[in-house]
Amino acid sequence: MESKLIAVVLGVFAMLSSAASDFAETTSVETDRLEELAVFNELNIDRGKLYDGFTVQDYIDSYKGYKEVSHTAFSDKYTLSVPLVNQYPDLPTGCELAAAVSVIEYNGNKIGLTDFTDRFVVCDENFYHDDEGILHGPDPAEVFVGDPYGWGYGCYPAVLAEYMDKAFKSLGVEYSSHAVTGLSEEELLELVKGGVPVIVWASLDMKAFDYREPSVWRIYETERELTWYKGSHTLVLCGADKDAFYFMDPNDKTEIVAYGRGLFMRRYSEAGARAVIVKR
Repeated sequence: MESKLIAVVLGVFAMLSSAASDFAETTSVETDRLEELAVFNELNIDRGKLYDGFTVQDYIDSYKGYKEVSHTAFSDKYTLSVPLVNQYPDLPTGCELAAAVSVIEYNGNKIGLTDFTDRFVVCDENFYHDDEGILHGPDPAEVFVGDPYGWGYGCYPAVLAEYMDKAFKSLGVEYSSHAVTGLSEEELLELVKGGVPVIVWASLDMKAFDYREPSVWRIYETERELTWYKGSHTLVLCGADKDAFYFMDPNDKTEIVAYGRGLFMRRYSEAGARAVIVKR
C-alpha cells in the first residue's frame, strides 16, 4: 500500500514538474514574441504583412546564422559583404542582371555575369511599328526587353526572380527569389540589419527620371501601353545608417556607394517600389 502511495505521489510530482516546465517555456516564447512585436510596432511595421507569401521577419529568419552583419556602433551603420559586380563592359544595359549575380554570389554561389546571362536570361528585341505608326514591343514583366550586351531596356522583378531561380536550381540550392512591391523605408532597414540584401529599382545615381522623353510602346497581344522612363536603374541595397542607404551599384562603381535615405526612397517610389528578395 505504501509503495502504491509513493508511486502516486511521484506521478503527481512528475505531472506538476512537466506542467511547470511547459508553462515556463510557453511564457518565454510569449515574452520573446511580445518583445519582437513591440519593435515592429515602434517602427510602424505591419508584422503580419505578406510579401509574395512571406513576412519581412520570415526573410530575415532565413538568413539567421549565415553571415555576420557588420555594425559600427558610433555611426549605427550596418553593412553586408555583398560582392561588387560591374555591368561594364559586357552588359551596358544589364544592371538588373549584375545585381542578380551579386546577390546569388552573396548567398555562396559562384556564377559569372555572362554565364548567368547566356544560360538563364531570355531576351526579346522585337519592336515594330504598325500601319498607324504605333510602336509595339515586348513586356518587361515577361522577358528582358532588348539586348543586355548592347541596346535595351531591362526587366521587372518577377522576370529577374524567375531567372535567378533557374540559376539556383542549376547550382543545386533550394533558395527562392521573390518579387515584392511596397516595402517601406523601415522594412528595408530591418532587412539590411537582418543580413538580407535587397535588389531594388530606382534611377541612375538617384538623379531625377527624364519624364520629357519617355519610351512608349504597346505590349504584344494585350495592347496595353507601357512607358519606360530614361534613367531607370537597378541596384543592391546592402547597408544603412541613420542618414543613408548603401548600395552595390553595378554602374561602373568601384566601391559600395551611399545615397541619402530620403532621396533613395523618392526614386524607389517613383520606380514603383519594386524589389527582389532571396529567401534562403
